[in-house]
Amino acid sequence: MISIYNKLEQARNLLVKALKAHGQRGDLPVLATRLKQTMLLMDPAFNEANLGYSQFRSWLEEHRDLAKLYLKDLQLFVAPADYLAPGYLEVAPGE
Repeated sequence: MISIYNKLEQARNLLVKALKAHGQRGDLPVLATRLKQTMLLMDPAFNEANLGYSQFRSWLEEHRDLAKLYLKDLQLFVAPADYLAPGYLEVAPGE
C-alpha cells in the first residue's frame, strides 16, 4: 500500500509536470479547472480528497512552493512559482 507521503509526492510531481506541459504550449497562467483536467488526463487516480483536501484550490494553496495562484475576472489561474504574470492579481495566502 502506498503511504500518504508517497501519494503527496506523486501529486506534487504531477502538478509540476502539468504546469510544464501548459508552459510548453504557452498556456500560462492556466485556469485551475483546466490544470486539474490536465492532471487527471496524466493520472486518472489523482484526487485531492484522498490527500485530505476538500477542494482543489485548498490543495494548490498548500503547494505555493510549486505554484502561484492568480485571480483574473473572478477566476482562479495557476502558474509555476517562478512565473511572472502581468495583468493578474496574485492571491495572497489566506485569501
